[in-house]
Amino acid sequence: MYEGIKKNIYYELRTNDVLIEKAENYIYYTFGRYRIYNYYDWMSIGKLSPETGAFVLMNKFSWDDDESPTVNATYAIYIAARNKAAGKEYIDPYRNIPMDVAIKDSTKKFGKKTQEDIADFLPYDMPKQQQLRTIVKMKRLLEQAIKEHYAKQKS
Repeated sequence: MYEGIKKNIYYELRTNDVLIEKAENYIYYTFGRYRIYNYYDWMSIGKLSPETGAFVLMNKFSWDDDESPTVNATYAIYIAARNKAAGKEYIDPYRNIPMDVAIKDSTKKFGKKTQEDIADFLPYDMPKQQQLRTIVKMKRLLEQAIKEHYAKQKS
């Protein structure tokens, strides 16, 4: 699961109440645009589709009867949603990240992704040096926009 998706899920969990729906074979935890599905031997996260009004499954995983689920992103989010629904403390790895760390992390990931996907959005005949300069300019714009975002939050 991509970091951006996890950040969005934890933000939705932090800013919304968790609704619980139980039946014999499953339990759902719904918060904001997301729902955690916990069935007998599999778990998944769904995101609400604005077009259909239904939850679209993402990141499903399962386990055997004799083993407990391994700790992965979906399971960690499930534990956080379950704890919040019960009124307990829960781990939110994206809460209170210092501004400088968030900016550095975002621009680093942006630079890496744009270099990987450069052919998807820049002209194929653009010289490599010009492509790299364009990415550097885009990173600076991103950094400035994030700084402005944090400045607005402080005021």
